[in-house]
Amino acid sequence: MARLSLMVFDEAHHCIARHPASRILRDFYHPHLAANNGRAPAILGLTASPVVNNKVGKLENSLDIEKDPYVKRLMSGPESYDPVALRKLKLSRKTYCQEQLKNLSIRAENIQLELGPWAADWYIKACIRKFQQVVSADTVDLRMFDDHEKVYLEECLSSLLSSVPEDETSLDDASLSSKFSCLTEFLSSQLGTDFTGLLFVRTRAEVAVLAQLLSMHPKTKVFFTVGTFVGVSSTTSRKGNIGDLVDVRGQIHTLDDLRFGRKNLVITTSALEEGIDVTACNNVICFDKPPNLISVIQRRGRARKSESKFVIMLADDVDPSIITTWENLEAEMHRQYMDDMRQLQEIRALEEMDEGYREFVVEKTGAKLLLADAVSHLYHFCATLTTGPFSNRAPVFSVKPAGHKTFTARVLLPISVDASVREACSSAWETEKSAKRDAAFEAYIQLYRAGLVSDNLLPVQAYDEQVAEIQTEVAKVASLVEVA
Repeated sequence: MARLSLMVFDEAHHCIARHPASRILRDFYHPHLAANNGRAPAILGLTASPVVNNKVGKLENSLDIEKDPYVKRLMSGPESYDPVALRKLKLSRKTYCQEQLKNLSIRAENIQLELGPWAADWYIKACIRKFQQVVSADTVDLRMFDDHEKVYLEECLSSLLSSVPEDETSLDDASLSSKFSCLTEFLSSQLGTDFTGLLFVRTRAEVAVLAQLLSMHPKTKVFFTVGTFVGVSSTTSRKGNIGDLVDVRGQIHTLDDLRFGRKNLVITTSALEEGIDVTACNNVICFDKPPNLISVIQRRGRARKSESKFVIMLADDVDPSIITTWENLEAEMHRQYMDDMRQLQEIRALEEMDEGYREFVVEKTGAKLLLADAVSHLYHFCATLTTGPFSNRAPVFSVKPAGHKTFTARVLLPISVDASVREACSSAWETEKSAKRDAAFEAYIQLYRAGLVSDNLLPVQAYDEQVAEIQTEVAKVASLVEVA
């Protein structure tokens, strides 16, 4: 440290909490500064976000690890006391309460970068107040916290709340991000149109904060009625998070409100990329660059109305050629899809082609077996067999190439069939379907010649004493009776 004269930190707005740059300053720079009477290298911080909200940095530091209920529980008794585990825990700070504050800090920092300091202040205050309300109401939303953790978190968050400005009624454009300003400019350009749209963002926190901002901003609060929609976890064991502001119970009617015009803008995450149909939707806005081509196609498909707009907001450092890349990928995907469809149509046409005609006729009764009916007849025969409870009664077909664009098939009947007629093979055919039919045809002729199929080409029923006894008790009634 003594050999340095200047320290340069890029993206200096990240230098908070346990970020590597913050640790360099805390663990090396400040001790050196104190030990050398204020003589230390100069610091140059570079950032595109010069207005930094120090409330975000205070979030993680607001919890004293020594007072954490989980740490105190480990230290309370001889059975649970483990000095090695306790030391690791204090270094990692991975307790449930610490993780809650860490997640809240990460979300607040992201809100600050994406939407500005005012939005981060509002988000922190809203999360703290919601937590206080839930604690006082003692609802199931905090089922993952025990009483000591609730008290501990509430005390720490309440002390932090006093340092956040109270003014929530007015918005200052200087405290909002340029990205949000671009969004409001586009939305205000839609005034006077029949606007119905979806706004896609990355996180649940952004959904809640953007809904609040748009409901307050003078350019949007009158014209836009905003709703929110986020994904719902499919597991009931999902842990509660103090950084969640969107009430999923209040979004049940959100899509119907959009369909029937009670709301004209819904802010959502990827939860609405697919599976919905709102015919009135004519605007889809991506607040961030979509993660992949699938998301682009799915989101664009939500705009169902004619002459709809699909808007993607890109940061200055994002190469705009990504749009051309997506368009080229989509064109290639469409070409491959059409090629697959053409191949599928060719295969279907080939399968439906009548390759030949075969029939077997029993002269005594005139019963006829056709090639097209052989498979169904064979399945019917196998269904009448008596087998064990774990035996398969269905015939098993296998097809293999026989040469250039030809196939042969082999059919194997259930094990209860005599070995001499249990297997049959086909000749070579141009399609697998015809080969299977021919194998079934040969198998059924073998069964007839072995006496297992009657002259009516139906399975011969085995003699059953119980069935015969029941049949003798059935009253014999003439089918035709002469009357006067």
